Amino acid sequence: MARSGIRSDATGENRRMSQHIEYRAHAPLNPEDVCALLRHTDWAGGRDLAGVTTMLRGSVGYVYARNDGVLIGFARAFGDGVYRAVIEDVVVHPDYRGAGVGHKLVTLLLQQLEAVEETILFCVPEREGFYRAHGFERHGVSAMSRRGREQAR
Repeated sequence: MARSGIRSDATGENRRMSQHIEYRAHAPLNPEDVCALLRHTDWAGGRDLAGVTTMLRGSVGYVYARNDGVLIGFARAFGDGVYRAVIEDVVVHPDYRGAGVGHKLVTLLLQQLEAVEETILFCVPEREGFYRAHGFERHGVSAMSRRGREQAR
């Protein structure tokens, strides 16, 4: 079995392993597993173990999905837990995209954040429909960011 938890048939085509997907909310999670999953993104693949460990500790909520013990999905939020929460890092392994894993992760994460006054997220226009299905609306505000000193170089 490949380390990613995906089996390949003789043609090299990836197939999902058995659909024994387990979802967990804010349960212990190995940061190394999260790093491995993030490598399947073009925006978070370079995150290091120390940073991911700190990220998990600083999250007000996170959820994840495993298939036969392999991490295949993850979503988290940060914030104050009362007035604002920001959803970040909704990631599903490429071989499981389109199977409802992301929807289930967001649903579970929003359940953790029910007491928060406002939950915010940033996404590319292509993902707006996905988040609208969870009650998010587009607002006419500008998103701005500032890179930290380490990232500005």
